[in-house]
Amino acid sequence: MRGEPRPGAELGRLADEARRLANWKRWGPYLSERQWGTVREDYSADGQTWADFDHHQARSRAYRWGEDGLLGICDRQGRLCFALALWNGRDPLLKERLFGLTGPEGNHGEDVFSGGFLGLDNIGVFDRSKPLPTGGHIEQADGTAWMAFYAGTMLSMALELAHDDPTYDDLASKFFEHYVAIAHAINTLDGTGLWDEQDGFYYDHLDVCAQLIPLRVRSLVGLIPLIAVEVIEEEAIARLPGFMKRMQWFIENRPQLLREISCLSHCRIDERRSLRLLALPTRERLERMLAYLFDEDEFLSSFGIRSPSKAHRDAPYSFRVQDREYRVSYQLGESDSYLFGGNSNWRGPIWFPLNFLISEALERYHYFYGGSQQVEFPTGSGEQMNLGRIAQLLSQRLVSSFEPDGQGRRPCHGAEPRYADDPDWRELVLFYEYFHGEAGTGLGASHQTGWPALVANLIAKLQRPCRSPTRRLERLRRPWLRRDP
Repeated sequence: MRGEPRPGAELGRLADEARRLANWKRWGPYLSERQWGTVREDYSADGQTWADFDHHQARSRAYRWGEDGLLGICDRQGRLCFALALWNGRDPLLKERLFGLTGPEGNHGEDVFSGGFLGLDNIGVFDRSKPLPTGGHIEQADGTAWMAFYAGTMLSMALELAHDDPTYDDLASKFFEHYVAIAHAINTLDGTGLWDEQDGFYYDHLDVCAQLIPLRVRSLVGLIPLIAVEVIEEEAIARLPGFMKRMQWFIENRPQLLREISCLSHCRIDERRSLRLLALPTRERLERMLAYLFDEDEFLSSFGIRSPSKAHRDAPYSFRVQDREYRVSYQLGESDSYLFGGNSNWRGPIWFPLNFLISEALERYHYFYGGSQQVEFPTGSGEQMNLGRIAQLLSQRLVSSFEPDGQGRRPCHGAEPRYADDPDWRELVLFYEYFHGEAGTGLGASHQTGWPALVANLIAKLQRPCRSPTRRLERLRRPWLRRDP
């Protein structure tokens, strides 16, 4: 009859979905809150938008989320999302996003990454958003570690989701292989990778005419490899025979990729539970890096971890290109340079998001190594502690920027009297963009609630009693992935 729907394949699929005989609605454009479309619009003569506009204009012109009809898809819970990207063949930043982790177009086929604002742009020697004055490109220690961090995080998510849905098994294998390949590259490219054995630190390398020149700036750039760490329960691996089989094949047939990294190091915490560690540095390299991290004359401040080392206050790093000198120095508060557009110090001297990730990484190393790993804190003090205790002390330093003293003055508010004396202002706590390296004073924008608001998490963590070793991984799991009991 006219007006009645004609039977067909689509109606059959909808009927099967309604009766739960098939899961046809698992994937779809669930985009009311997640428009993941990406469009590269060419506003410049040669495709280099980042060179023709300042950062704030370029990022909005290069990425139009959902405006031009190029949308994405995700599963019905919004746990895994895919975006569509177009590349004009020239833009290096979008190339990294489009070709992903290990494609030859995205990272020169070496699994070491470079290009654009991928790393920490304003504590490096050059403005990474512009062509290098030397030519060539920079092999980024931080950019490469970010991608390892991404792969490790996606691996943990896939393993968690695979507990209930085996289709994520293949994704877990994919991200495991990506992680190992990136970890191998950062440690072994051209012999030593981006690791400097003499200094015991990771550095960016300038690649010019097939010659690698280390840029020996001690900054968070060389500490980001610390945060790309994951701890995996052996039980979780054993529940996924497909992933376990592919992982074992990878270990047996690609041993050269595992030689210089702490990949799948094993420890047993009791008779029933064992752990595996994924980390970029070996244990020995980790301890050498921590000596810098916990040195109060280098990175450790009373209020957190400095972005550039304090050592560069008296000994700035200098790099000359013809008649021009490029310098990196330690600046206590606001930047004295507009090299990177606007105030160039917004990721330092103390940048809260990276401090939070470093604190979380220290906890993860402690979950794996436990009390067997004791290091000096602060460096030179002679006092040995495990990394779990050090993570607590670092969290306390970060929280102290927001704590009032006996006169009601909070370091984050500096010398402004109204926050201590005026009852209408006394309980108003602002979340600043970054913080003074020595005084803890809030600087930059005062509405960055997505960054220093992480202090609430640190406060809650400090109030929580320590759990037994058999439960220590519960805090490791991300809350948005935690399953109902």
